[in-house]
Amino acid sequence: MRNQQGFTPLESPDEMLCVASQVQCKKIQLKRKHSLTGFTLIELMIGIAIFVGVAITIGLAFLRGLALNESSQNLGHVIYRLQQKAEEVKNFKTVSTLEEVLNAYNGQSFQLTDLGDNRGTIEILGVGGVPPGQLYRMAIEISWRDKDGHVIGEDLDLDGVLDIGEDIDGNGRLDSPAQIVTYLSP
Repeated sequence: MRNQQGFTPLESPDEMLCVASQVQCKKIQLKRKHSLTGFTLIELMIGIAIFVGVAITIGLAFLRGLALNESSQNLGHVIYRLQQKAEEVKNFKTVSTLEEVLNAYNGQSFQLTDLGDNRGTIEILGVGGVPPGQLYRMAIEISWRDKDGHVIGEDLDLDGVLDIGEDIDGNGRLDSPAQIVTYLSP
């Protein structure tokens, strides 16, 4: 006679027919101990720990990606503003002499109003290897503090002056990822 109730995942259909003999029932029960389905508490805890570790790693990577995205947007904006500054100098040069440009812009420190805490410099120097006064190198750079307080560029105190300990690469100039170099001729 068959029991029509069905079975749970931990039971096999054979167990439901265990009315024939006690010996067969014992064999089925022993077999059942080795074929149980489901997870133990330890397996669940290990699985949850792995899931939490992966979730935290992915979350931190996502947050770092957001920060890099913001830095990239800031850098693009700053480069655009430095190009505007270079055009300002070149436009001034068209109505003035090169000497007036040097007096007005060489060594000038400036700030961009839409960037927060920042300081930029303009450096115009003669180029070696050509007759004096024939070609000038103009470098415009800016350093700024991002929203997390990190200074982008070598001007750590944002004063526009090369101080002791700020010239990381030892080239005698303030450098920054946001830097434009162009050349001027008389």
